[in-house]
Amino acid sequence: PRQAALEIRKIAKYVQQFNRSVVIFPEGTRSRTGAPKPFKTKGLQTLFKYAPDAYVLPLSISNSWKLQRWGMFPIPMFVRLNFYVHPAMKVSEYEPLQLVEILETAIVSKIES
Repeated sequence: PRQAALEIRKIAKYVQQFNRSVVIFPEGTRSRTGAPKPFKTKGLQTLFKYAPDAYVLPLSISNSWKLQRWGMFPIPMFVRLNFYVHPAMKVSEYEPLQLVEILETAIVSKIES
């Protein structure tokens, strides 16, 4: 956890300085049932603290868990993924924990089981 926090802080400073993008999966690991796991808030809060000028583009992905239901093989055929792109949100307009809660609620609300 300590090393992860340092790396998140480092990438956040990079994002802030060079106006770059970063992809975060706040659940920590994939769900094996399709039901989203609770978000890990510490990393997101660190990212928001050190990259206040950033924007967050939340994305809900449905059915991705079906691709690795049995591990890497066999890869199932005809799995239909659904993507929902939410409106972008400016980090500095929210308190970090408030933004995490808003993001989690929005993302989970559009995931279809």
